[in-house]
Amino acid sequence: MRERDFFFDNAKFFLIILVVLGHSFELTLNRPWVLALYRLIYIFHMPAFIFICGYFAKSNKRPKIGYLFILYIFFQVLFTYYNNLLVNGEVHWLGVNFAIPFHVLWFLIALIVWRMVTPYVSTYNPLIVIPFTVFVALLAGFDVSLGYVASLSRIIVLFPFFLLGRFADKKYIEKFKRPFMYATACLLFAGSFLVLRFAFHGDAFTTLLYHSTAYSAAGFSPWTGFLIRLGIFIWAFVSGLAFFIFIPERRLPIINVLGEGTLLVFLVHDFFILFFKRFNITQNFNAPQMFLFFAGVVAFTVVLLSLTFLSKRNKVN
Repeated sequence: MRERDFFFDNAKFFLIILVVLGHSFELTLNRPWVLALYRLIYIFHMPAFIFICGYFAKSNKRPKIGYLFILYIFFQVLFTYYNNLLVNGEVHWLGVNFAIPFHVLWFLIALIVWRMVTPYVSTYNPLIVIPFTVFVALLAGFDVSLGYVASLSRIIVLFPFFLLGRFADKKYIEKFKRPFMYATACLLFAGSFLVLRFAFHGDAFTTLLYHSTAYSAAGFSPWTGFLIRLGIFIWAFVSGLAFFIFIPERRLPIINVLGEGTLLVFLVHDFFILFFKRFNITQNFNAPQMFLFFAGVVAFTVVLLSLTFLSKRNKVN
């Protein structure tokens, strides 16, 4: 058995917590501080996750394309009927639309496409191909036909981060782990929070963070959206690097073990988020109750990770 990379297992642990927290924040975005944190998470958490997926695309430490496809079919059916049950109170056995991935399932479709395309793209010079994919991602925002169908917009827009991971060497991240860089990273996140809290108003900027619609659909003029997406790309890269600076490279007895099984948690947690949204359970929460709720979300994520790990270990045994 190949030795696991503790650094990336640790990173995945914290990233999956950010994913679940980010989705739980959607229950209460009317609070300005929650909206700012939500935006900050969305700027870098999926680009960082996708970077890690790209990094392992060059090894055997990754789910096979066939497995991802089966997961997509299974969860698309399950989410369709589950959502129908929540909304209508009963299950209508209608056809499942496989062309539009349900909520988090876009990630599976994107992984399948990126895995299929990357072996051909990676034969080119990364100094050429990565800027080219960034340019294509920026151009994609002009096309109103790209959107949720087959997750085409997200596949195109987020592909540069997958390629960046594919070509990356971890030693470049390690070079940034200097004492003054920790302080710089803290200032970056604090400054980002303040900017997102006070400088951006309305839903247009938040919509653009989903990478799923054209600039005009988000509420921007095409060239304004182009420049904002370029800024988001730079912001995501710098914030992702700042995040990785804080991740320990050593083995953390619990965290790195739980970080091994994040994909199923990424999929399963959405059943609970949909339930909370449907019944709007946080509507009358005050600030202390919100903090307790988010702490519970973190604990819930750790429990899901633990169950995933125990399931994998039992299969091995």
